[in-house]
Amino acid sequence: MRFLAVRILRSAYHALSAFGWLCLAHPAPPIDPADSTEPPAPTGPPPGHPERLCPERPLTRVELSLERRLLSRTRHWGP
Repeated sequence: MRFLAVRILRSAYHALSAFGWLCLAHPAPPIDPADSTEPPAPTGPPPGHPERLCPERPLTRVELSLERRLLSRTRHWGP
């Protein structure tokens, strides 16, 4: 039992030591509060994404079929 405990503690020591050396090798860059800007708000999916955000265009037959299937399923689960 003692042998197992020593072995586990030795492994934990080596793992923590390796992690410490890793952190010393790559220090975090300093943060300048003047450079901090808010990221831009998301405007929608990126170009080429299969989803679209065009309310002025009618849905295709496939999209209408999917919408009917989704709405029929959620009607049973809704409040």
